[in-house]
Amino acid sequence: MSHADHLDPSALSTTETSPHPDICITASSPPPDESQPIQYQIEYLARTTFVLVRNEDAPPWLEDHISEHFKAEFDNISQPQTWQQQKDLFRKFHQDPNYSANLLSVSVNVREHGTHADAYMLIETVGRPGPDIRRQNMAVQKWWRRDGKWHHIHTMRGGSGLDDSLNMGQ
Repeated sequence: MSHADHLDPSALSTTETSPHPDICITASSPPPDESQPIQYQIEYLARTTFVLVRNEDAPPWLEDHISEHFKAEFDNISQPQTWQQQKDLFRKFHQDPNYSANLLSVSVNVREHGTHADAYMLIETVGRPGPDIRRQNMAVQKWWRRDGKWHHIHTMRGGSGLDDSLNMGQ
C-alpha cells in the first residue's frame, strides 16, 4: 500500500462558502479565534484585509499575518505590488468620491492537511471609471500556516473592477 492510500481525502482539500456574510471588521476587531475551524479563520482574515479596500483602518494585529514576501498581482498593473504598495493603491482609489467597494462573498479552500488555504472573494466596485459604473471582480488570496500562525503570502485580483487610469506609472 502506498502512502497515498493512507491519506484522508477530506484532509487534503475542503471548500466552504461563508455562513457569515454579514461579518463586519473594524480597527478594534480581535484577532481570529484559533479554536474555530480553519475555514472560518481564513474567512475572518480575508475580510480583515478587505478593510483596506474600503479605505478604513485595519486592526493592528493584521500586520503580523502579512508575509514579508507578500505580493499582489492585478490584471492591469504590470508589476507585482508589495503590501504597502497595495495599501497605497487602495488609498488612491478612494480619492474618487464616487468609488466604493463591497465584499459580496468569500469562499475558502483549505488544502495540504490544513497548512495552506485560498480565499476566493467576490467584490463589487462602484464609481470607476465613472459615477454610474458597477463592476464585479474576483480576488484570490493565498494563505500559509507557518510557526502556528496564518500568513497572507499572495493576492491576485482580476476582472473588470480596476481600470487603466490607476496603473500608477508602472
